[in-house]
Amino acid sequence: MLAPEADDREPAPDPAAERLRNLLTYVEQVIKLDERPALSLGEHRLPSGPSLVLHQHEAQGLPGVRHDIADEDGPVWLQVERLKRNEAPPPSEPVAPWLKLSPDPDKAPQVREAVLLTVPEPEKDALLARGQARPEDCAPALRPEGAGEGRLDVRLRLEDRPKLREAIDAYLAETWLPWAETERPRRRAIALYGRLFEIAQSAETGAADGAVELVWGVGLARWRRDGREIDLPLLERLVEIEIDEEADAAIRIRPRATPAAVNLRPYEEF
Repeated sequence: MLAPEADDREPAPDPAAERLRNLLTYVEQVIKLDERPALSLGEHRLPSGPSLVLHQHEAQGLPGVRHDIADEDGPVWLQVERLKRNEAPPPSEPVAPWLKLSPDPDKAPQVREAVLLTVPEPEKDALLARGQARPEDCAPALRPEGAGEGRLDVRLRLEDRPKLREAIDAYLAETWLPWAETERPRRRAIALYGRLFEIAQSAETGAADGAVELVWGVGLARWRRDGREIDLPLLERLVEIEIDEEADAAIRIRPRATPAAVNLRPYEEF
């Protein structure tokens, strides 16, 4: 008895399955067109609009910033404390009128070369007698509070006060400059906290619809082709951000349970 020959022909495709496959392929392409992936770090933005990119060097060596620590809840990759500004120490009373101070440690105080005083005539005469004012710098008061009361406007010049100039230089070199050098990194830490606080607020309000996703990048990949460029991390790891109200509102960033991954989606655009 001869056995029937085996049928090597492939079964006919199911028309319904083929239509479903085509539909899924179409939907995938529509989604890709509608959700163009970011090709550079600067394209990642908060829902409010501003771009948000934090590089490693921006968080290095700042007061109140700690890296790679752990607590009872697990590893913490970045922790930033909430700091307060320290104002510059005030100058002494003789020096203060001759300086215009700024709360910004990156802006040096401006030294006034002259100061205008409104004084009664006996005080004007005393200033002239001590050589602290010049006759050509004295005139009847023009200010409403001094007019008609026998008061005079006297312009005092810093160049006539060498000891005062020395006191100003000493304040700038020995008091203001050390404060500014200490305060500059502190202000950067405060600015970093503000940026992370905005992220934490956006993540909290957008958690319901997944509008905000925080990603920790490792390494950097740059690829230029046909006038377009990719500037993105090599590896990406989802992280979560939290504000610890019991620890003076310190902000912590810790990794999620999901493993790191390579995001190849941007490369499909080339």
